[in-house]
Amino acid sequence: MDLMEQHIIAGFEYLQKLQNQDVALTPYLKITQEKIDTFAELSMDQQWIHVDPERAKTESPFKGTIAHGLFSLAMAAHFLMGGVKMQGVQYGLVTGVNYVRFVSAVPVGSLIRGRVRLMRCERLKSSTQAVWLVTVERDGGVLPACVAEFMVRYYD
Repeated sequence: MDLMEQHIIAGFEYLQKLQNQDVALTPYLKITQEKIDTFAELSMDQQWIHVDPERAKTESPFKGTIAHGLFSLAMAAHFLMGGVKMQGVQYGLVTGVNYVRFVSAVPVGSLIRGRVRLMRCERLKSSTQAVWLVTVERDGGVLPACVAEFMVRYYD
């Protein structure tokens, strides 16, 4: 299957056929200091390694600021919602995160994208539950930045 920026899924029967497959590969997103600073303000995590470029340049092993791990997780959720569009549902809710690992740092200026894989799905009484694995890839990176497994419920 060719990966696409957004995979439109028309119903549970089609969703079932996608189990254990990569279904979307999102466009790259540039991580700027402004994005990191905004996240730092919202999360109240003002650690210097994220928000002080001058200090990070001299004291950080990354030679500059890096995005928060939870910022990478938030981007994984963003890539999931942008990479998969379920048709014929009222709404979808993330009901849990089964697994998350922050594998490598995301230095300021990095380009990241999401690779979205459907692990499994099941039909429930008035909803469909899907488990998605989202890998946040960094352009030029050997390892992913973040790997997270999301449970999403799609309501009829």
